[in-house]
Amino acid sequence: MPKSIFDLQARTDLVERILRLEPDAPRRWGTLSVGGMLCHVADSLEQALGRRPDSDRSNIFLRKVVKHLVLHLPMPKGASTSAKMDPAKEGTRPQEFERDRNRVLALLEEAANRPEDRPFAPHPAFGPLTRRQRGILAWKHINHHLRQFGG
Repeated sequence: MPKSIFDLQARTDLVERILRLEPDAPRRWGTLSVGGMLCHVADSLEQALGRRPDSDRSNIFLRKVVKHLVLHLPMPKGASTSAKMDPAKEGTRPQEFERDRNRVLALLEEAANRPEDRPFAPHPAFGPLTRRQRGILAWKHINHHLRQFGG
């Protein structure tokens, strides 16, 4: 069974790894700083919760093929993101490390505890996702970026 933010143990593991991050952690790939990564992850959780609208870029290929690959294979390094989730573009810019980290932790808990009768917002690239798919994608996304900084 794939890991998900809805699984308490999988989520606890993510939280512990987030808490171990250091403000000067070097990246292993990509262009984000550790602060930029925290803002990027928080922005993506806000999008899922419906508080950070993003344009629909989905198409049949993204919704049927790429979504399946992303949910079932390791996330690729260097994949592009929406300008609204990119701290170098329209995304939230890092401010204070502990504040940015606490934002991620609060949004992770909010998403994980979202009532089942409150659907998540459609994903900008993959369109509507089931609750199960959102949980898996959120876990994989956060895990991917924690690995980017050795966490």
